[in-house]
Amino acid sequence: MNIYQEAFELFQVDQDDETSEHLPGIGYPDLPAIGQPIPKEMKEAISKFVAKNQNALARLHEASAMKLCRYPVDLTQGYETQLCHLVKIRSGSRLLKLEAVNHLEHERPELAIRSVSSLLALARSLRNEPSLISQIVRLSFQQMAANMLERILNRTPVSDEVLSSLGLDLAQSEDLEGLKKGLMGERCCVIALFENPFIGPQESFLGKDNDVMVKFSYHLMKMNGTWDKDFLTYLQFISAYVEVLDSSPETQLKQSKIINRQVMNLDHKFLLSNAFLLSLEKAVQKKLRTVAILRAARIALALERHRNAREKLPKELSDLVPTFLEDVPTDPFDGIPLRYKRLIKGYLLYSIGEDGVDDGGVRNKDRDEAEVERDIRFKVER
Repeated sequence: MNIYQEAFELFQVDQDDETSEHLPGIGYPDLPAIGQPIPKEMKEAISKFVAKNQNALARLHEASAMKLCRYPVDLTQGYETQLCHLVKIRSGSRLLKLEAVNHLEHERPELAIRSVSSLLALARSLRNEPSLISQIVRLSFQQMAANMLERILNRTPVSDEVLSSLGLDLAQSEDLEGLKKGLMGERCCVIALFENPFIGPQESFLGKDNDVMVKFSYHLMKMNGTWDKDFLTYLQFISAYVEVLDSSPETQLKQSKIINRQVMNLDHKFLLSNAFLLSLEKAVQKKLRTVAILRAARIALALERHRNAREKLPKELSDLVPTFLEDVPTDPFDGIPLRYKRLIKGYLLYSIGEDGVDDGGVRNKDRDEAEVERDIRFKVER
């Protein structure tokens, strides 16, 4: 039996528990900002929840040693493929996140790092799944792991051995091919949908298949050529996106924006093209943001190892090479090494983000005067 499946079956959450309302990611509140104390009620809720799920956590940590993983998904169902495991995986990711928080609050940073490592492994379990939504979920978990690492490093030093091990995990987690696999799987599902939009016994992509007007509209589009034009248009643009993902990371967002502008001008009668193409630029953007934060996290581990060994931070990131890094990771948005600033206490690493503008890694005001982060930051003030 799949070890992850065993872990999911052991997962326990009691929505009637009076403490659940204080549980981040399950109740209403989220974790406080990094550097802010966690309320007593939230800490108690987290501790109780983690204790209740020790058996599930043990299996999640055991599963993290697996190099390859495949969930029992019937991909022959095409557009109707059920991805029920994603809900369970999401629950597992929240559990590992809360375990990391609980360890950190009890001053067990090495165990908190282990939770982050297992969270990265859970994300990697989706690496080869040819589903766009699975790849988006994978990227979300990787961002979660990087954010948890940032929280840990802001609180306490971590041993060099643990930092080095997690650095290898982060390097293995950076997968530039995953989203491409997701798009190729999506393409297969949508092709099947074009061939037969009436895929279910009662419902279809176009509506209820026993609705006379739905059937009439479909046959009219087939007769006047709109359906076939829609099909050819979809194939043209999805193939263009796949080609974009074969290019260097720093060119991908620019090329996807060009494609997306063309997609936005498509005839509204092209139902499936409009339904399945408009979100793909955001998917490319999410992939690049994830690559940026994973690379920043990897540099942060190298900075902490340098600080452990030399009792100070380096002046330049190049000082980390080759002892703590093979080379300085580049910003996937422009191909230049990620930016590094030494602070009065700690350091700031950042990517320029999807707007292509170097804002110095600082917060900026938008039109409604709310603070927003246009650069992608990894900041340690310790």
